[in-house]
Amino acid sequence: MGGSDSQYDAKDTGQPELKPYGERANWKRTVDEDGSALRMLEMVVAALSKSGR
Repeated sequence: MGGSDSQYDAKDTGQPELKPYGERANWKRTVDEDGSALRMLEMVVAALSKSGR
């Protein structure tokens, strides 16, 4: 690619740096990960079936 190295620096996005959201020390899972993954897969398969792929 053309251009200077600084153009492709990860710190040079032109966007302000995000502040940390907060501590997760007392974070608790609010969804069932296995159930959520299964539901997502079902929705993908249904979408592909409707599109004729």
